Amino acid sequence: MRYFFRSPVYPVLFKVGRGAVCAATPKELDAYLRHNAAGLPDECGLIDYRWEGWTLYPKDAIVSPMALKKRYTKREFLIFCGISEEQLAITNVNKYSREEIFDYVLHAAQAKD
Repeated sequence: MRYFFRSPVYPVLFKVGRGAVCAATPKELDAYLRHNAAGLPDECGLIDYRWEGWTLYPKDAIVSPMALKKRYTKREFLIFCGISEEQLAITNVNKYSREEIFDYVLHAAQAKD
């Protein structure tokens, strides 16, 4: 993995299709990219543990802090991770902390892997 300027705070989630894939460490992200980069777009959105937006360039294994979206609300974060509007409508996301939400999504993404 290479980083422009600085690196994200791990674990990270990055957009793949309609969901998100998690990487707990740079080594995990690098391993995922080595095996799957050919099927990924040229750029992927990535969110780190601080909920900061990044851009992942899978084919070059580069992560850059330059992203169109820098900060995410709880709702935006869950939509990024593939949670549907219908699911959000029946859930009061405000009663959960950012850490609880990130940990929940992280565990759900790990269960898919």
